[in-house]
Amino acid sequence: MKTKAQEHVTDHAVLRWLERNSVVEVEAIRAQIYSECREALNCGAKRLRVNGTDYRMRGGKVVTLINARKNCRPLNWGRRK
Repeated sequence: MKTKAQEHVTDHAVLRWLERNSVVEVEAIRAQIYSECREALNCGAKRLRVNGTDYRMRGGKVVTLINARKNCRPLNWGRRK
């Protein structure tokens, strides 16, 4: 069952809030995903596994990822002051 917040606030809004409040560098993450998937995208692949992360591609774009890495180092996004 969804909470009231989940019903009324989209994932897109949450992502933009994180980005605009300098908690997450969305373009840096996008660049990292692309660097990991570039060759697979150029070959027309639909799936790719890199370091425990399963990427799914459709129409030349990465559309989702599954089983995100559990053993990688924590991201250092800093703390808000």
